[in-house]
Amino acid sequence: IDYGGVACHVLFEWDLRHDQFDLERLEHAWNALIQRHDMLRMVIGDDGQQRILEHVPEYRIERRNLSALSADEQERTLGQTRQELSYRVLPAERWPLFELIASKLDGERYRLHMNLDLLLFDVQSFKVMAAFYRGGSPEPLQITFRDYVLGEQARRQTEDWLRSWCYWQDLLAELPPAPSLPLSDGDPDGHQPSFTTYQATLDR
Repeated sequence: IDYGGVACHVLFEWDLRHDQFDLERLEHAWNALIQRHDMLRMVIGDDGQQRILEHVPEYRIERRNLSALSADEQERTLGQTRQELSYRVLPAERWPLFELIASKLDGERYRLHMNLDLLLFDVQSFKVMAAFYRGGSPEPLQITFRDYVLGEQARRQTEDWLRSWCYWQDLLAELPPAPSLPLSDGDPDGHQPSFTTYQATLDR
């Protein structure tokens, strides 16, 4: 859409120590997560339909060795990686819709970058991932995302749902229009948007 061009995703970065966080263990847990949760094998075709891939290759965390760089060069390279991942729009028709990169800083430290498309993930996903990393073996899933969608569609045929839908349809004509916001004079097409987060605190 106009003035868009950025994926609905989240980018996490952690500075970790090799003696406190095992990258190989994370990679093993991540692949176990992919096998258990079908949505992590999901792609979306040109027709807008989701498909679950039955088999996907083992996912390997990309390793980038920055240990030979100076501190300034490391910071510049890490900043480039953040910029690259922040504005990456992963093609929804191609697996995977996530990226994990480990930037090695020296023999003891590395930065883990995790770019997750929110077509697949939510906050609860991280709790499941943590369980796998700790060596847990969650019970097999009793329901797939497809089961959930079919259940939601069936609910829309109930009397309560239809009554609520009709109520809001009747009310729509009386609701005020969307606010008319000023837009940039520039042509949004072909330009990479840039977003800045501002924070402020209101007093009591």
